[in-house]
Order: sequence, then structure tokens, then C-alpha cells
Amino acid sequence: MIVRSAEYLKGQDGSLNLELVKSCIVEHEGKDVPRIKRLRDYYHNKPLILERQRPDYKANNRIAHGYPRYITLIASGYLLGEPVQYSAKKEVDLEPLTEAYKLSKVPSVDAELARDASICGYGVELCYADENANPKTAALEPEQAFVVYDDTVENNPLFGCHYYDKTDENGKSIGKIVNVYTDESHYTIEARSINSIPKGTVDEIEHEFDAVPVVEYWNNEDALGDFEQEITGIDAYNTLQSDRVNDKEQFVDSILVITGAMLQDTIDENGNTVETGMSQLKRERLLNLPDNDAGAQYLSNTMSDADTEILKNSIASDIHKFSMVPDLTDQNFAGNVSGVAMKYKLLGLELLTQVKEKWFREGLTERLKLFINFLRKKGAALPDAEEIDMVFKRSLPANELEIAQMVATLNDTVSKKTLLGQVPFVEDVETEMEQVNEQLEEAAKRQRAAFEVPYVPFKEEEAKTRKDETEEKNE
Repeated sequence: MIVRSAEYLKGQDGSLNLELVKSCIVEHEGKDVPRIKRLRDYYHNKPLILERQRPDYKANNRIAHGYPRYITLIASGYLLGEPVQYSAKKEVDLEPLTEAYKLSKVPSVDAELARDASICGYGVELCYADENANPKTAALEPEQAFVVYDDTVENNPLFGCHYYDKTDENGKSIGKIVNVYTDESHYTIEARSINSIPKGTVDEIEHEFDAVPVVEYWNNEDALGDFEQEITGIDAYNTLQSDRVNDKEQFVDSILVITGAMLQDTIDENGNTVETGMSQLKRERLLNLPDNDAGAQYLSNTMSDADTEILKNSIASDIHKFSMVPDLTDQNFAGNVSGVAMKYKLLGLELLTQVKEKWFREGLTERLKLFINFLRKKGAALPDAEEIDMVFKRSLPANELEIAQMVATLNDTVSKKTLLGQVPFVEDVETEMEQVNEQLEEAAKRQRAAFEVPYVPFKEEEAKTRKDETEEKNE
């Protein structure tokens, strides 16, 4: 977190303090950018093992395993396997907000932010207005963007910054573009370098979000990536597996020790060496020894595959345990495991995701405030962000048989709406309720039509005649 006092944001003339902006960028480049680039390299399967150098006569297999990518995909996918659902606590129309979110493709932006947070420890989002004055959002690279907070106990956002290289037609860097976003304006600064920012040209445009439109999505309270603290374990795993292959290769190329004899070279009639004894041995794979005292054997290290396998499994287990992301290919995740047993096996991942959800929810709330402020100025009647519920659904295989049994058991105890909400393949509970009611009504109509007695109109004269006839018979 980069912190500055709000009193230094602007100079005495009310203009943006460019020295402050420069100092924040320098701090970001010195503290965060090297760490983020290292984490990016590991995510793209470029770990330290790929840089290992050994003498030419030694095998140097460098095997990189994709643990960082696996951990990120599982952790972020479990959090946002399904898009976040929004609903108003009161009877309020959220259509302007939902339409703006659809236009901005918010689920895709959320997935990108969750991935960045999992890798880098935080993701950065920019809210802006497009050419048609519609609110839009986009994910920025954490290597190029950050938010500066004030020095109060609340750490309110002071301004957001997004900087990148300005390039020519050949892609060569010719300067820097720095965008600074306060709660009122968007400043664009062009300079030859970061150090020359205080002398750069500044363009100011007011925006309509009434708050800093750059939002950080933290992964946890320390802004650490999901695999960041397991890098040493991943390095050890890569080294162990690479050395296992090296040992196998060196075992094949073991030294042949010959006692009591020497390999003879093939000599032609002119005394020239046609083929050495070693090359002949490699070609024919045959060795003739002169007497019983001679012998040959390979000189090699003795390898213990069992001990190496135990060490490999131990390192892999520690990586999964301390990252709290389980190995889903393990036999413990068989298809016949009950729902309760599965939840216990995923307890660590669930606890990790609860922390991620809390911090991600804060970022989504800030985005809601920005969109609501913007849409209200366009005439939309929207509630405050605190009056909108956000529902996260875990991306987890469901045991539909257990759920069906549970729904049938609680049929007369819990409301139909609540029970339908537990069924995984029911996406819209309200629509499903309407369809169920229509189906029940149609069934009731068919039942009445099958068992109802035909209706005969009542006529008073016919009834009197039948009564008189009955009385005459009785007399």
C-alpha cells in the first residue's frame, strides 16, 4: 500500500503535485514491480530452475512444473466459477445497472481481476466513460497501475495512477504516458521519462464518478499471491525432478572400468588408426577379454528411487497443504465420496476463498458506488451500493442425489422457494416457481375434468311433475 498525506496532493495554485506523483511511481517500481514480475514469470512457468547452469560434461535437464498456474486457476475459479449475482434488498429496479454491467462485460473483467489478485496479490480496475457516455470498466496490469491512499485510519483512496510507455510506429519507447485519477478529474501527463514528470505536459478532464475511479482488489490483508509463499517449495520440487532425470541420464552414461586388459584400436596396413577401441565397443556392444583375470564393470552412483519418491511426494504435499489448494487428481477425490466428506477435504480451500471473497467484495462495492454515481447523473433511480446484495456461488461438483433426497425430506418443513434455491441446475428460482405453479394448476384442471359429475340444469315444473307421480304410486 502506497500512502501519502492528502495535503500534498495539490500545490498552492490548485494544480496537481507532479513531484508527489513521481515519488509514488518510483516507490511502486522499486517495491512492487520486481515482485510482480517474478510472480508473473512463475505463473507462466518460467521458474528459477530454467536459469540453472552446469558444466558441459554434466547433464542439465531443467524441468519446470506448473504449480503456480494450477494454484491460481483452482483458487480463482473456485471463487468466481460462476458470475456474481446482484439483487436489491428492496423492490427497486436494477435494470440500468445490470444493463451497464452487461455492456461492460463485467463477468470477464471479474475473472481477470481475480486471476491478477491470485498471482500478484491484488488486481487493479479502471472505471471510465466510453464515447457514448456509458460507464465501462477494464482491468489494468498491476505492474503499471496502483492506488495511493491517504494517511488517515480509514485509508481512503487519494488517487489512482496508470502509467505505460509511449511508443512509435516500430514499437520503440519514446516516452511515458501517466494517467492520474482523483475524485474529480483525470490528468494525462506526457514526459520523456519518470524522472522528467515534473516538467511534463498536463491535460485535465473532469469525470462523473464522484470518487477515485481506480479500484484495487486485494487477495488478502497482506496483498500476497496464492502461491507466493510456496515458491521455495516449488523450486525444490523442480530441482528434485530435474536431478532425477539427470541421474538417469548419467547412469546410462556411466564409466566402464576394464581390469586386466586394454581396448585395442584398429590399425590399417599403413599404421593409421581406423577406429578406436572405444568407438568399436560402442558400435558393436561387444567386449572380448583375453583371460579369466580380466573383467569389466560400470562405475556409477547407486540411486534410491524409493527415497526420492518419498521426498517428491512430501514436497508436493507441503505445496498443496500450505497453499490450501488441494490436489484434485488425488484418489481422495473419488466420485463416490459423499457431499459432507468432500466439504471436509475442501475445508482449507473454502477458508482461503472466504478471505478472498471478503476482500473481493469490498472492491465490487466500490465499483457499484462508481457506477451508481454515474448512472444517477443520467437519470437512473438506483439504490445505494449498501442496499444491493452480492451472491458468490462456489464452483463445486454437486451430489444431485443427496440434494434430491434432502429436498424431498424437507418438503413440508421448508418453503418451496428455499428448496428450489438448493437445486444446482435451477438458475432462476422465481421463474422456476412460476413454472411449477402453472404445472400444478394444469394438473388440477385435468383432475377435475376427469372426475367431475356432468351438470344438469334445475327445472321447477319437471320437479313438481315427478313429485306428483311419486305420490300417486304410493297411494
